[in-house]
Amino acid sequence: MSANGGSRSEHFFGWGLSEGALVAGETSLRLVAKEFGTPLYVYSEPRVLERAEQLRAAFPGFSILYSIKSNPQPRLCRLLAKHGFHAGVSSLNEFELALDTGYQPEDIGYVGPAKRLVDLQRTAAKGCGVYYVESLTEISRLEQVADSLQRRLQIALRINTEHRPTAAGEFMAGGPSEFGIDEEHLDEAIEAIDSRRLNLVGFHTFVASQVVERRALERHFNRVATLVSGLASDHDIDLQVVNFGGGFGIPYASSERELDISRLGKYVASSPAILALREKWPKASLCLDVGRFLVGDAGVFLTEVVDVKKSRGRTFVITDSGVTGFARPNMPWAQAHPCCVVDRVNENGSSSISCSVVGPSCMPGDLLAPSVDLADPQPGDVLAFMNAGAYGRTMSFLEWGGFDQPREVNFDGSGFCDPTPK
Repeated sequence: MSANGGSRSEHFFGWGLSEGALVAGETSLRLVAKEFGTPLYVYSEPRVLERAEQLRAAFPGFSILYSIKSNPQPRLCRLLAKHGFHAGVSSLNEFELALDTGYQPEDIGYVGPAKRLVDLQRTAAKGCGVYYVESLTEISRLEQVADSLQRRLQIALRINTEHRPTAAGEFMAGGPSEFGIDEEHLDEAIEAIDSRRLNLVGFHTFVASQVVERRALERHFNRVATLVSGLASDHDIDLQVVNFGGGFGIPYASSERELDISRLGKYVASSPAILALREKWPKASLCLDVGRFLVGDAGVFLTEVVDVKKSRGRTFVITDSGVTGFARPNMPWAQAHPCCVVDRVNENGSSSISCSVVGPSCMPGDLLAPSVDLADPQPGDVLAFMNAGAYGRTMSFLEWGGFDQPREVNFDGSGFCDPTPK
């Protein structure tokens, strides 16, 4: 069974293949593009649920927060809420979206370095489960909010750890950072908390994004369990929440290996540091904060070729959407997204050409792929950019130039639903 519900074993970055064409179930993505128009995001709900089950099987007993910023499409948020996931939010609007799509307020964790007083007031009034605190200023603001509501709020300190993985797409810890409280200043932060107003229930870490090195993640779990256990013992904290973060990566090239999430989970389950933590604080909720791993390869971005032209030895494939619909490939820190003609995948014979895929806007930086081999692209062809399910539509320059904004459609295993209205 393919990730998208078909009966074929061939696949391409999470999507099914039939006679060299990308499919969702039994339907060609070319036909999907024709029906709904381009630019278009297509999300495979069966693939999201497959990833969800992989995480559940690998980390039994863990609470898993869906990081809504990775893809806030309401239907996907609702799908994961329905299947028992909690929510990780980083803004007041994401908090409201989480409530609207089925998450209980007590199952929401609020993270982010710029929580305004109004954000804290409104989320606290609605019962936000836990605040992942990033600074001493935030502690003071939360104490003010708790005082005005006349009740204690639950907080967990986010730690800017001294360590970082050896390889990752982006680092959020291990050096100077706007995220979290520096590990060497945690004692000071803990002592600054007014326990009459705030209940320190645990700790949170998120050191990096797009980590594909399993052993680096194993070291991370061990270090965090050891660090948190020491802090809780030293300060007599009744641990209720330990969020190890996430950052689990996915392959962006055919040569890259899939992160062995099952093996990682087995290691974590037998880790002496985590076993000791569980034994001393058996009621503590161990958490993960996951986005890209759940939805990344469940999304594909489709854009139509408008023109193919040559200029001084270079071939340009010009599409109906670039940074205006899918800006992530253009970001300096981002991975190159796999790209293909939807009905000629992996055809790299004599008809394959080396080209640059560019968008329609009048700026030279509108690049979807600076250099890629494509199977004889022609005007009217549809290109697919894979791994577009995370940090796709909402990270793009949707208003730039007045071009058509991309629609979204979900494949539910049997049909297509909930397209974005034109």
